Amino acid sequence: MKHYIHCHQGFDLNKGGTVGYLSGLLDSMEQINKFDGEKGLEHAFLFPDISSNDRLKNPVHLSLKENTPFTEAYDLNEYSKYRQYQDWFHSIIPEVEALKINIKKITSIHIHGAYNFLPAYNFLRSCGLENKVVKILTTHNPWKPEHEDLFHFTKNKTIEQLEKQKANIDAYTHFLKLRDKYAFSMCDALFFPTKHSMDGYYESWPEFSDIIKNKPVYFSLTGTEKKDVSIPKDLMRDYLGIPREAKVLLYMGRFIPMRGYDLYVTAAKKILENEDNV
Repeated sequence: MKHYIHCHQGFDLNKGGTVGYLSGLLDSMEQINKFDGEKGLEHAFLFPDISSNDRLKNPVHLSLKENTPFTEAYDLNEYSKYRQYQDWFHSIIPEVEALKINIKKITSIHIHGAYNFLPAYNFLRSCGLENKVVKILTTHNPWKPEHEDLFHFTKNKTIEQLEKQKANIDAYTHFLKLRDKYAFSMCDALFFPTKHSMDGYYESWPEFSDIIKNKPVYFSLTGTEKKDVSIPKDLMRDYLGIPREAKVLLYMGRFIPMRGYDLYVTAAKKILENEDNV
């Protein structure tokens, strides 16, 4: 049995995100000449090559409130004036991307990011395919997506600015919660790197267990191309002023609490207090 991986943006090992991930996956499988996974599942990579007869002829853009299941997002409440956030719930993928999808043969769609679920779902709904296509969700967040988005939304604001913008922040949070609820509730399957990568969801989202209890959850480790060292270690130490006999710890990741940077800083301080040669 084959599992088809659609690479709509083409092949490019130097790009990040989905393009780089899928390109790295294909490149690694080609190098080891092995394309099968568990239980004999064979992976086949497909690049855009769709006949005009199989493309969506006239993409139907949804109206603001009609024909969407996201009624909570439009309830008259204290947040109703924040139209820019309500617009998320009737958004749809760009036409240039819609034309890359073979609507006659599509059986599943892998959605990267909770923020991408709504446009993808609305596209399927506009085609009458929302219940016929398996919707797989990967969020790329170690915690509930709401928390990371809210962090970026408020990180550069002063206390005074936060107080003045409290109503807007509350509205933003309200719609983030709805977005995450719909994305995880309405997807058909979830895709994580490992079981451990779900720990943050259980800790930050009390409803998470109930939301996913009847959904299939799949795991797949990710990787990247191994790079050769271009600068000798001792030369790099001399350039950075690091003693040659010192131990060096390297953090690779985003400098935000949701990605574990706060834990790294705490651990680094404790190590530096007790070690002279780090």
